Amino acid sequence: MFFSPADFFDSEEDSEVFEVERRCRGTTLRGTRCKITSLSDWEPAEPLREGGNYCSFHEDQKFDSLEDEEEEEITDDEEAEARCRGTVEPSFDKGAYGLAATLFPAHPTVPEGYTLPPWALRAKYYRNGTTPFTRTWTAFIVHKKSKSVVGWMSGDLVRHVRDMQRHSLLNSPVFALVYELFTDSGDGNFVLRPQVKQDNMWGDEFDSGQFLAIEHIELEPAHRGKGALGSLGPVLRKVCQAYHAKGAIADVGFLDQQWLITDKSTRGPRNVSSLTKMRNSIASMGFRRVGITDWMAMVADARHPCWKKATHKPPEFP
Repeated sequence: MFFSPADFFDSEEDSEVFEVERRCRGTTLRGTRCKITSLSDWEPAEPLREGGNYCSFHEDQKFDSLEDEEEEEITDDEEAEARCRGTVEPSFDKGAYGLAATLFPAHPTVPEGYTLPPWALRAKYYRNGTTPFTRTWTAFIVHKKSKSVVGWMSGDLVRHVRDMQRHSLLNSPVFALVYELFTDSGDGNFVLRPQVKQDNMWGDEFDSGQFLAIEHIELEPAHRGKGALGSLGPVLRKVCQAYHAKGAIADVGFLDQQWLITDKSTRGPRNVSSLTKMRNSIASMGFRRVGITDWMAMVADARHPCWKKATHKPPEFP
C-alpha cells in the first residue's frame, strides 16, 4: 500500500508556508485554513513558536485532528485483525521477502490469506505521526512462500526544508541524523557534510528532495540469518520510488531493545559480533557507509555505486 507524498499538505500553497515556518493547522469560522504562522509577530502565534501545531485561537481543534492523535491500543481481536487487513498485495521483487508499506495515518495491511501473528495485531507502529518535514512510515515484512507477516520496519519520510535542524527537534531520532550528517550550506538549506563526501561514494544525492530515515527493522527469530534483508533491498528501492524519495538512511546501531515486539524474549545486550552481522545485513540491502559515521545509506537509482558489490567493504567501525 503506497501513499503519495502529496498527502503531506492540503495544497501547494500550504507546502510553501511549511518550507519557511510552522503554520497553524486550524480552520477558521469561514472554513478556510488559518494563516497564522510561527513567524507572525503577535501573541496567538506563541504555541507555534514553541513547537505546537495550532495557534491559541485554534488549540481546541487539535483534539479533532487525526494527525495529533496517538495510535489507540486495540484489545478486541476482530477489530485488531480488521485494522491489519486490506486489499493491496505486498510488494515483492525476486527474493523470498517483501514489504507491505504505508504512510501515517494509515496502518500497514495484508490481504486475506496472509497469516498475521499475535504481535502484529497488538503492536503500535507509529510514534511521531507528522511534523512540518517528516511523516512516519511503517511496513510489514512478509514471507512470500508461507504468505505470513514475519517482521516490521519503520521510520520517517523526511523532506528537506529550510532550517532543517531546528525543525528536527520535534522528532528526536531524525534530529540525531540531521545533526550528525547534515550542515547548513549558508542559506538555511541543509546538505551532507563535506567530510562524508570525501570517499567519492556520496555526492548531492541527499542534499535536496526527500528520503526515508529507517529507525527500526525487526524479524521473527525463525527468519533471521536467512538473507531476508538482502532480498528486501530492491523492494525498499521500490518503496522509495513510490514515495518520491531519493533513497534511505539508517543507523546500523538502531536496534533499540525497548522497541522489540516480535519476540521480547530475545532482548539482551548488544555486542560487537551482533552489530557486525547487522552492518553486513544492511549492506546486503544496498546500503553503504556514510563517511566514518555509524550511518549507512542507499540511493534508489540502481545506477548508483552503492548497488555495486565491489563497493561494499566490511567497515571497520570505530
